[in-house]
Amino acid sequence: ERERQDGLAWELRVASILNATATTEIYTVGEPDWAEVETAIAFAEEQLGERYVLGGAGPNVWDCSGITMKSYAAAGVYIGWHSATAQYNVLAKQKKLVPFQNAQRGDLIWWSTEKAFSGDKYHVAIYLGDGMMLEAPNPARTVRIVPVRYGELWPYAGRPTATSI
Repeated sequence: ERERQDGLAWELRVASILNATATTEIYTVGEPDWAEVETAIAFAEEQLGERYVLGGAGPNVWDCSGITMKSYAAAGVYIGWHSATAQYNVLAKQKKLVPFQNAQRGDLIWWSTEKAFSGDKYHVAIYLGDGMMLEAPNPARTVRIVPVRYGELWPYAGRPTATSI
């Protein structure tokens, strides 16, 4: 029964993020620069299978914000320093946030246990599209591509290469 209840709760979380009517567009954000997006993703994909180390920012070890920071730096795009929260705050200040259900390939996605818009974000990954993401998850896993986890997923994604309109 507990597993059934957990499954129902998970389905509600996914539905609330994907179909959120309360999650409104807060900025008018343009399309991504696809060349920059693909450069960032290509850099990140070159790191697949490399180890996770807290504070890692290459060349052979990564944490979540280290790989996002260096991937976008490879494309010449500044997304903030080595912190999931800092990267979120930089993109929020630049007005480059979109509702998660509008996320496109290359957008950054975050996880948080807080409800405050500017609250702490404990994880960041690169959204690849079709429900997949690239992440440096934790010491037990290497850099990998996996389905998006919806539990505690923040309802906004960041589009580093777009211009706010």
